[in-house]
Amino acid sequence: MASESRPGTGIELGYRMTVEDFREGLRARTRAMPAARWQGWLMTGGAVLVLAVLVWTWVADGAVDVRLAVIAPALLAVRLVMPWLLARQFHRRAESMGDFRAVVDENGVTVTNLQRSSVLTWQAVNRYAETSRAFVLLGGDRNVTDMTILPKRGAARAADVERLRALFEGRLTRV
Repeated sequence: MASESRPGTGIELGYRMTVEDFREGLRARTRAMPAARWQGWLMTGGAVLVLAVLVWTWVADGAVDVRLAVIAPALLAVRLVMPWLLARQFHRRAESMGDFRAVVDENGVTVTNLQRSSVLTWQAVNRYAETSRAFVLLGGDRNVTDMTILPKRGAARAADVERLRALFEGRLTRV
């Protein structure tokens, strides 16, 4: 449901959020946040450490501690499933908001839907990430990041995606 944009005015996008939009947005946000990257490494490292202790006790004693045998796969499962669960949760919430309309112009980004309207000035958004399907605008400090996802499919034309990229490059830091 792409919307039109006029030369010299804001770039308008029209879209309905999908689970995949949120997955890409959350992945981009995680890459941009040192705390989130550390959390992932700690969970993976914890699972590897528990597996190492499990193997060591099995070799040394010939017995397996059932608690350790359950903890390691549980940590890995949480690490793998959590992004998908978060994306589904965000999507469920966004579904009730209906269609989204975003206008990006020299003042910032305005996003409206059935329930609310948000205006983000360029001072509130300091970084952005680009994925194959979306632009992800990030605000806040390095460890507490606000996120606005702008799916590229919402642009009326490919030229609008190029205009968005140029606007973001000129105003924001790419992560």
